Amino acid sequence: MDQLNYTGINLSDTQKYQLVGISTTGVACLVQSWKNQMSNPIDGKFCQVLWDGIYCWPATLANQTVDVPCSTFFGEKVFRKESTVRAFKICSEEGVWVGGTYTNYSSCIKNMKELALVLLKARVVTDGV
Repeated sequence: MDQLNYTGINLSDTQKYQLVGISTTGVACLVQSWKNQMSNPIDGKFCQVLWDGIYCWPATLANQTVDVPCSTFFGEKVFRKESTVRAFKICSEEGVWVGGTYTNYSSCIKNMKELALVLLKARVVTDGV
């Protein structure tokens, strides 16, 4: 398999594919997590680290749910900041993220109209649409 050295880590074709078109924050998330997994391998089935465009979801053991506080990535107009409000992902018994790259942010979002505007502006900036 073709390998590419990226900041001290040899990336597989699959890993390189995961880096295509994502932000520098996403690249940093994935590369750092892959480095951590190399030095501290996980035994058994697990879901791979995942960058969903907002959060860097850690590698998670199978049959586990991982949650994090709601992001302020889009600002207070969009996401609720209460510490009890959390986004979550579920890692199946097979070690596959339920819903793929979908993340449940439903409890975090307080203003769908503002979110739509922010996402549209981000698309215009990144895609030139």
